[in-house]
Amino acid sequence: MSCFDAAVLRFRSHLLGHLVLSLLLIGGSPESTQASPGLAGGTESTHRSAEGPAPGALARPADRGEVFDTPGDEDDLNREIWEASGRNGYGALLAYVKRRQAEARLPTTMTLPNGWALAPAGQQVAVGRLPFEGLIYQNRLVVLNAGHTGKDPQTMSVLDPASAAVERTLAIPALYPSATVGLDGDLYVSGGFGRRLYRFNAAFAPVRTYPLGGYGGPVAALDRDHVVVGYLVAPKGAG
Repeated sequence: MSCFDAAVLRFRSHLLGHLVLSLLLIGGSPESTQASPGLAGGTESTHRSAEGPAPGALARPADRGEVFDTPGDEDDLNREIWEASGRNGYGALLAYVKRRQAEARLPTTMTLPNGWALAPAGQQVAVGRLPFEGLIYQNRLVVLNAGHTGKDPQTMSVLDPASAAVERTLAIPALYPSATVGLDGDLYVSGGFGRRLYRFNAAFAPVRTYPLGGYGGPVAALDRDHVVVGYLVAPKGAG
């Protein structure tokens, strides 16, 4: 038996139909470690499924009757809507929006109808695009930034809570905003549509990448030798 084993668990629910989980054996010899190029090099910021189109590949109007919500297609769609309304100068509009965003000073305190006020408890720190999940690991706050569109890099920010400073930002080829600290002391991050589970050690160095049989969703520790990953989308017949 190889050092990596995965068992697909199937559950039946009258509300959800089939729920497919993957039980991963995380114990194994160091010789079987698989380093992800996007993690080790730090240069690859996005990863796309072989089934999914590249950004802008289906941006032509004729394609929209067949395919909707293509990642990265929003710029072309916004331009078409703007020009279809009889206006022109879309480039000047983008420059105006960018300038106004830079000039904006959003209030940090909100007054409620009853007169009470809400304000951030502590210092605000800029991280990656669309921070979605956070957890404490090795006395650091780990934030998973899922990105807003297919063009945005998906990253993991590591912050020092004492200084409120981002110590490092790790580019991940693809992630689902779910992570857990395993009972072995390592950090496990779900890889979303990349169909991977990423493992980091206490120094936030990539240790191993586990292949999954479907779209990786929530991840949880089971015992010292296993973690469980739920599949949001699984191959036909897997459930």
